[in-house]
Amino acid sequence: MGRSEARLVVFVSGLEFHAYHGVTPEEQAVGHRFRLSLRATVDDPPAGDDSLENSVDYAEMARLAVNQLTSFVFNTVEHACEQAASVILHAFPRISSLEIRLSKLHPALEMSIEEVGVERIFVP
Repeated sequence: MGRSEARLVVFVSGLEFHAYHGVTPEEQAVGHRFRLSLRATVDDPPAGDDSLENSVDYAEMARLAVNQLTSFVFNTVEHACEQAASVILHAFPRISSLEIRLSKLHPALEMSIEEVGVERIFVP
């Protein structure tokens, strides 16, 4: 019996960090807590393959994203997601799609909101 085509999803969920993204000078001066989740779809490695080379290293994927998101200041979380996706997709060419959810926690608005943000799906 032949093996059916399969996909592997490598994910990181609920990673929190402090960064300075936002449109107003106050947001860029004080910063916010952000929450990041990543879902990378890759071709399933061959049966019985136990090597990291044929997968995606979730720790490295998270490190690359957080480094990008804490090293630069972006006006919008949309653009921040694009930049994080760019470095991840460059590092892991086996990724066939990458979903990024980036949330700003407890934004300074005139109402009580737990989080705001964006979800983007990138297909190289």
